[in-house]
Amino acid sequence: MLRKGIRNNGASIDWVYRGGDFQNHFRVYDQQGKPCPVCGTAIQKFTVGQRGTHICPKCQALERK
Repeated sequence: MLRKGIRNNGASIDWVYRGGDFQNHFRVYDQQGKPCPVCGTAIQKFTVGQRGTHICPKCQALERK
């Protein structure tokens, strides 16, 4: 995903910097409560560094070691 984001010049979801278009490839951003397109689990939103982050808790589960 990181390489794909770099190839697309990052994500620009504001009106100030319009350089990248990776935001057009987001699958779960701003979809909280809706089903994951892969597994159907409800998308969750939480805040990381004062930014909204959206994940599927099943497909993107934290790997514990």
